[in-house]
Amino acid sequence: MRLRPSRVLATVVAAGHVAALAGVWMTLPAAGAAPATLGLAASALAFARRLAAQPRALVLRGDGGMECIDRSGEVRACRVLDTNVPTWWLVTLTLDTGRGNPTAIALFPDSSDRESLRRLRAWLGLHGRSTVPPTRQAAPPASESTQSLTRR
Repeated sequence: MRLRPSRVLATVVAAGHVAALAGVWMTLPAAGAAPATLGLAASALAFARRLAAQPRALVLRGDGGMECIDRSGEVRACRVLDTNVPTWWLVTLTLDTGRGNPTAIALFPDSSDRESLRRLRAWLGLHGRSTVPPTRQAAPPASESTQSLTRR
């Protein structure tokens, strides 16, 4: 499935940065607002850099494997570390692409075509849960259970 940068997400992040910048300049004196402006600019640049580094396509395999294709066309095996599908229109993934740092992706409806996003949600339902099994606490021994008390 091909991925595109989401214009909705970019607009929301840009509006947030502009609102923060306006708030900084309205509440702080110039001596304090200038360094805060540099911090906001660094934040906006970091967002743009992370957006450019995200995969351009995902290949979902039937065996539960996944491959990521970056903007240079390099294909890498990746695995899903975490996923969340809070609504039908949003999918978030945290992927291990083998480059050291996990990659977080938020897929909005404008990130790909409708059918591809539907298939991704179905694939995640079957294969996309964390590859580390959830920890299960062992049941306490029957002698320590409050339900095993008997009358004597």
